[in-house]
Amino acid sequence: MIYIFYALPEEIIELLSDKKKINENLLKSRSKYSVAFVKDSKFNLYIKEKAERIEKKQLSYIKEKATPIITGRASYVGDVAGKVKIVMRKDDLKDIDGKIIVTPMTSIRFVPFIKKVKAIITDEGGIACHAAIISREFKIPCITGTKTATKVLRNGDIVEINSEKGEVRKIE
Repeated sequence: MIYIFYALPEEIIELLSDKKKINENLLKSRSKYSVAFVKDSKFNLYIKEKAERIEKKQLSYIKEKATPIITGRASYVGDVAGKVKIVMRKDDLKDIDGKIIVTPMTSIRFVPFIKKVKAIITDEGGIACHAAIISREFKIPCITGTKTATKVLRNGDIVEINSEKGEVRKIE
């Protein structure tokens, strides 16, 4: 494996000017786990355990504060907000009344339940997929092809759908 991608600019300059060799073990360590960031106009790079501590201390707030925006294609317009219900199997179709269902994709088994939902969000599909077709038929807002909705969202999360932009935003 080529580890030069983990070298710092000054290390590359020294290597090119034949002043110093790059420590390959150090580059291997950086390739396994490292954290780099700029603070007070100074570049900081940490590896191994120190990188883990820095990540937890300095970067954990980003995970907590970030409001994920999931994008896809709007299949039927309508801006709604509501509680998420993840549907991964047939048993999950219980208790979906008034909820926004989030699923990898819909199938024919969803049809008897679909009139009860506020909206549909799928990981897969486009404007001609099953979810898109039934959403237009039942006039239910739908965002398809998000790729990550079932991974990012959880049961009970409150989301709002902006169908003009094809966006799903988790709200606090």
